[in-house]
Amino acid sequence: MVCHERSCQCKKISLALQMYAQDYDEALPTTRFVDYPNGLFGSPDRNNYNWGAIWLTLYPYTRNDQILTCPSALDQLLGPANARIDLSYAYNEYVYDQGRGYSKLAALGGSLHGVADVALVADSRFAGIFNDWDAGGTGPGTAYNVTYLARVALANGASPRHDGSNLAFGDGHAKYFPVGRILCPGGQGATGEYPIVNPAASSAF
Repeated sequence: MVCHERSCQCKKISLALQMYAQDYDEALPTTRFVDYPNGLFGSPDRNNYNWGAIWLTLYPYTRNDQILTCPSALDQLLGPANARIDLSYAYNEYVYDQGRGYSKLAALGGSLHGVADVALVADSRFAGIFNDWDAGGTGPGTAYNVTYLARVALANGASPRHDGSNLAFGDGHAKYFPVGRILCPGGQGATGEYPIVNPAASSAF
C-alpha cells in the first residue's frame, strides 16, 4: 500500500535539501568520512546520532523532526535522551561522503545519470544512510532476494514497509517505487541497480 502521507514527507525533505543547496553554493549536506580525534562526525554530540548526524543539518529548513518519522515504521531512536530523533529515512552515501565527489548538484548533473535520476533519500531499514538496495545478507538472520529488499524491509515484522519505498531525487521530486521495480542484482555500486543510488552505476533500464 502506498503511504501518501509518507510520500508528502519525502517531498518536504527533498525541498529542504534544495533550500540547503541554495544556501551552500549548490552543495548538498555532506561530510568527510575520516577518523577525527572525536569520532567520525567530529564531536561527541553528533556521534550520538551515528549515521543520522547529517539529518541535523536540515532542521533549520524543516523546523520539524516529525517529518523524519514514518507512522508505520519501528522506532529508530538516535541521539542523546534529551534530544532524540526517530529516523525512518536513509541518505545516499555517495552524496553523504564528501570524498566521493558527488556532494554538489553540478557533480550529480554531470554524472552518468544526471541529477533527476539519483535517489538522495529513501525509506530504509537502516536509519541514516544507504548505498544500494541490498540484495541480501543484511536482514536479521535472513538473506533477502532481489524482490525482497532489505533496505525497505524495516517495519511490520519482516514485510517491506508500504510494499516499496518512497524516494526523493536530486532535482527535488519525490516518487513511490513498489518492491518489484527496485532492483539490486549485486552489492554496493552493482551494475543494473534501479533506481540509481551510485551516480556512476549502470542502470537496469
